Amino acid sequence: MKKCDLCETDNPVEARFCMKCGRDLDKVARSDSRDQKAAEPDTFTPLEDDEFSRLAPTKRLTREPEGDVASYKEAAAASAAAWEAEQEQDAIKERAADDRLAAAQPVQPAQPAQARQEAAPPVGRTQEVQQRDLHADFADHKRFCVRCGMANPRDQRFCKNCGSALTETAGGMADATYEAAGPVPLDTIVTEKTTLADVAPSSAYSGPDEQQAGRHKRPGRARSSLNRPDFGVRELLFLIAALLIATLLVWMFFFGGFTALFDAKARNIHKAGSVMQKLPGFQFGIAATFEAPQSNYPGTGHVLFETPGSSAWEIHSADPAGARTQGTLQIGAKTYSSTGTWVAADPNTSTGDVTLMWKSFSTVEALPDAPAGSSPDCLHYKYRMDPNLLMTVLGLAGQTEVSEAVMEVWMDKTSFQVMRETAQVYGALINGARTHVTFVMDLTETGKTYGIKAPGQP
Repeated sequence: MKKCDLCETDNPVEARFCMKCGRDLDKVARSDSRDQKAAEPDTFTPLEDDEFSRLAPTKRLTREPEGDVASYKEAAAASAAAWEAEQEQDAIKERAADDRLAAAQPVQPAQPAQARQEAAPPVGRTQEVQQRDLHADFADHKRFCVRCGMANPRDQRFCKNCGSALTETAGGMADATYEAAGPVPLDTIVTEKTTLADVAPSSAYSGPDEQQAGRHKRPGRARSSLNRPDFGVRELLFLIAALLIATLLVWMFFFGGFTALFDAKARNIHKAGSVMQKLPGFQFGIAATFEAPQSNYPGTGHVLFETPGSSAWEIHSADPAGARTQGTLQIGAKTYSSTGTWVAADPNTSTGDVTLMWKSFSTVEALPDAPAGSSPDCLHYKYRMDPNLLMTVLGLAGQTEVSEAVMEVWMDKTSFQVMRETAQVYGALINGARTHVTFVMDLTETGKTYGIKAPGQP
């Protein structure tokens, strides 16, 4: 008998692991045999002959159990005590059942001693029957190791050959399955290596269903402490794509992006503005009409343009209060206005950039093509724009009562130069009266510089 130095349980001589706690009983001998096998890979050392052993790999790396040995011994002793108590209860139940069965049977008359001796079987035969019954009991209730196939007594929890935890597989069914399957070649068997330290006490005493469920559980995605999936690269890319799509939709439906991409009329107006901005310079002549409740009066003027940061407006009018001249200069990012003296205008409400007539607009409407100026065939569009530019030109910057500014543009189909531009300003407050102002601006010359400078510069 081999005695386990961990749980002090007696084991058969052929046992390699403790059948109670699974401790390696022959660690040194197994280490020598492994070294010998490593040196001679072509040799094969079979297991000892066992009527109920099976051909299966038994190579298993082992190491001493980790943790507190005293605690492990206490757990093994407690498990053994629980098992012994269970066996004692089963024995009590069997004796009670035998007592009930004996009480139910009729009492047989006493037999003479000679008759009893004749009826009793010989002692040797009795031992033979007991051994046969014991053998049959072991064959019917044995446990086969699912890892190495070794037969073990049914009251043991660990395989005596490989030290693995034993399941509740019935011996008779295992024999039938094994005999029907026939011999299995050794090279087709997958070897699963494990160690005693990898088998926790809770898993060693768990049922086969729990072990199988844990073995076949698919590894899932790591979860955070709030039971939410980790934020990975795929989620980050999806978030970026969603933000880009949302930004595109907002631009298209709220900032004129749809018109800029799919409206040919808007593209043509932007193109005309780009053509005019690239010219060395141009001049528009202005004919103005002021429609006030008291009376209407005319006005004249011109627009000079060199670059978006160098342009000038000049408007002359003779309203009922008297003749007046309004001038506006755009020099870089600064705007200057004059009604006789040049002063710097408020940059938040004033601007003289001519190109705004072809940049900031909405609700474009196509009108029939018509001639304008020197061009016999022009594209003709009508649209609305921000009136801030025209309020600066009229010297009314900062007015909030202006309803809107409606523009019409004629552009040459070939060169896309703006040949004529009209502007109608509604609700302008001039000299205390609501006035409807109409500007008609015709292109008079191109390719000329005008030397526009800031006030005070020579």
